[in-house]
Amino acid sequence: MPFDITDDPNNPGIFIELTPLLFQRAKINFVYSYLPTKRAVKALYADELDFDFVNPDWLSPDDKERFVFSDALFQISEYFISLPVHAKSYLQASSAYGKPVGTVSGYYYYDDEHFKRVDFRSESEVILGLAKKRYDVAIMEQFAARYWSAKHHVPISLGSIHTQGYMVMRLRAEYSHLVPDINKAINSLKQNGEIQRILLHYTNHQDRLSSYE
Repeated sequence: MPFDITDDPNNPGIFIELTPLLFQRAKINFVYSYLPTKRAVKALYADELDFDFVNPDWLSPDDKERFVFSDALFQISEYFISLPVHAKSYLQASSAYGKPVGTVSGYYYYDDEHFKRVDFRSESEVILGLAKKRYDVAIMEQFAARYWSAKHHVPISLGSIHTQGYMVMRLRAEYSHLVPDINKAINSLKQNGEIQRILLHYTNHQDRLSSYE
């Protein structure tokens, strides 16, 4: 949450709602493949998946050369997060360097040579690890952090920004010919307000769930 599939039919996830709208306008057929994050990344590199959604800032230079990318869908921000007691300790990214940091297995962190990754399968588990004081700081996208903070009743504080960029569709290079049609579809969904509607549904939903800042 809020990006991937959930068990709530009224809140299936941003990408689950956005993908069919996007491909209908681009006139491209697709099928879903539901995989855990680490397995999905491996499947993409093994040519078993054709596309996913990503912030290019999360990728290494070598990764960027292997794929083609659509235009931006929406802005996204990733933060260093901590329990409120440590809020003032991570106002700069360098404050986390050399320390254990809660991370998601399979995710790329451009500066992870500077800290000690403590990998979990999901953002949910990262928040629980923070609550159990497995580490003092974690890295997480802000909407996901706020959702799981409220879900697990774990108060958090947002510290320094880790990355800030735009979510795009990443495709295997052999599908570069589809990018113009996908970009037209993205532009159409922006103009008619569909992307904004979906984002507001999930961000407003999380604001109601979370009382923590």
